[in-house]
Amino acid sequence: MIFVVVDIEIIFLFPWAVDSQSLGRFGLVEILVFAASVFVPFIYLVANGALDWGPVKRVRPVESEPSRTSSSTVRHIGPSNDEAA
Repeated sequence: MIFVVVDIEIIFLFPWAVDSQSLGRFGLVEILVFAASVFVPFIYLVANGALDWGPVKRVRPVESEPSRTSSSTVRHIGPSNDEAA
């Protein structure tokens, strides 16, 4: 959807760029208003995550001591057959 909006903006900007000399200040003000009316909502969408397509990567807090070690895993599972014999 964002591509379509930007594409339409380019379609409107091209004729203005070709004939900008005859339009004068009025044309400049009008194209600035038009560009702002498209650019401001685009910034709003980007700020709210419209371009975040993938999963969010969260940074885990670094723990001082790992919660899962080989000794804690063995304690939860139990000794192996080699150790029991």
